[in-house]
Amino acid sequence: MRQRAALKNFAAWSGLLLLAACTSTTEILQGYIGRPVSDVVVEFGMPSGAFDVGDGRRAFLWSRINTFTTPGYARTTVMRHPASRDPARPRHADIWTYTTTIEPPETYSTTCNYVIYAERANNQLEGPAGWTVTGFEEPPAGC
Repeated sequence: MRQRAALKNFAAWSGLLLLAACTSTTEILQGYIGRPVSDVVVEFGMPSGAFDVGDGRRAFLWSRINTFTTPGYARTTVMRHPASRDPARPRHADIWTYTTTIEPPETYSTTCNYVIYAERANNQLEGPAGWTVTGFEEPPAGC
């Protein structure tokens, strides 16, 4: 069950990335203003946190970890060092050196946090459905 939820979240965030290629994250978040927080949850999964900010609003936080792995490689250089310039000497007397340089793969990751602010819209409903999006934090550059 958890794997299915994780896969759904991954698919939603991947969809957000594809959509972001044509639309900025700010424009996407702007589209949720005036809508229930539950609409955001349907698209991106449950928030990783929520807390009251003290003025009757609640902040909902979604975190996404972006991971990028560079491929590794190995490069071998072969050099021939002739034993002598005398053409009468056999080639097997030459010295050959092999140098291999190995560059392992490297993984880099960054965490992007998205914050949406909401006000209580319906005291009869518990959870995200009872809150209406009123604003958001501008996403950091690179997110």
